[in-house]
Amino acid sequence: ELAKRVKFIIILREPISRELSTYNHYAFNCREYLQYGPKYTDKHNRTYFRSCSAEVWNSEMKRMKKFSEFIDDVTLENAQFVPEPDPLAELPWRIMNRGLYADFLREWFSIFDREQILVLSQEELVSDEGSFLNRVHSFLGLSSSIDNFSLHHTNSKDDGHKVEAILCSDEEKLDQVFDPLNEDLYRLLEAYPGPPMEQRPFQTFKKRDCTEEDG
Repeated sequence: ELAKRVKFIIILREPISRELSTYNHYAFNCREYLQYGPKYTDKHNRTYFRSCSAEVWNSEMKRMKKFSEFIDDVTLENAQFVPEPDPLAELPWRIMNRGLYADFLREWFSIFDREQILVLSQEELVSDEGSFLNRVHSFLGLSSSIDNFSLHHTNSKDDGHKVEAILCSDEEKLDQVFDPLNEDLYRLLEAYPGPPMEQRPFQTFKKRDCTEEDG
């Protein structure tokens, strides 16, 4: 009975932007690790541990990988969906499944009623926060609407080395992987419409700008 009453909100981000964000996250942590070591304490006196992931660190050459290398070593090598052997088991985060949204959603749609799952676009959150949050309010059965609301945006992991634009050649390489997957997603959401407040058709992902220059 509890499973029939639970509600899920899934926010999807354009996959190439998500790959770049993951790379920047790993790279930032790696630079912090190399400069300050593995252990640090935040302003609330909580202790955390950082690491330098092999996804972004070239151990042979002792340097940070470029995003182009990250694509070849991580994204393209792992662009394959691997189902959970046990959905309830505590397993490590499945890096090979980032951005393979339709495959994940098919699993969820087969388990839960479609009306229990609200699929949203991260791009609408950025471009129209009020509309986005009103969808959430309606889905959760909250009575009040939201007007003129602005989420506070902060990114504490920008040390001046963040990669903002990717090479157009890298974008073309990633498009070959993600374009068919995105089309699969759009078809799936059309074939299995969700609750009435869900955006339909789903807002297609907007591709980011690329650059012809490396660095």
